[in-house]
Amino acid sequence: MTAQDIIGHFQLEPHPEGGWYKRVFESSGKIRQMNLPPQFTGDRFYVTSIYYLLQEGQFSAFHRLKQDEVWHLYMGGPLRLYRIDNKGNLLQDVIGHDFADGQIPQISIDPGIYFAAELLPGSDFAFVGCTVAPGFEFKDFQLGNRVELLDKYPSHTTVIERLTKI
Repeated sequence: MTAQDIIGHFQLEPHPEGGWYKRVFESSGKIRQMNLPPQFTGDRFYVTSIYYLLQEGQFSAFHRLKQDEVWHLYMGGPLRLYRIDNKGNLLQDVIGHDFADGQIPQISIDPGIYFAAELLPGSDFAFVGCTVAPGFEFKDFQLGNRVELLDKYPSHTTVIERLTKI
């Protein structure tokens, strides 16, 4: 299948961070706001998940969530996922199927840290699943601002300039 085949088959829509997505799962239960940490407003599903696709020429711009997120590679790739940890270190992992070369099939992202992803050269697309707990709401999503990120993490200028939209 091509990227366009997958986009059409699963009726994916453009995502604000880049790429294509569709929400495909919401748990049957919810966590009430009074049982959530103070950074959350309103109730949340226990867990949600989406299909997410990056195709050649696209990237997942630096952003952060209030929740834990796990990316799982279904097909395509590999792709490089960047994370800027709480100490300002730039961490990189390659999500792919070549385990002998150090690629991994899934990666978890801690809440509150900025992360981004791009395809490795030679990859036409990467089709992944993203699972978020507590469940995702767009009000928990913050797209990284290039100027603010460059001011806070000047040693990561090249990757921040390449993987930000605003």
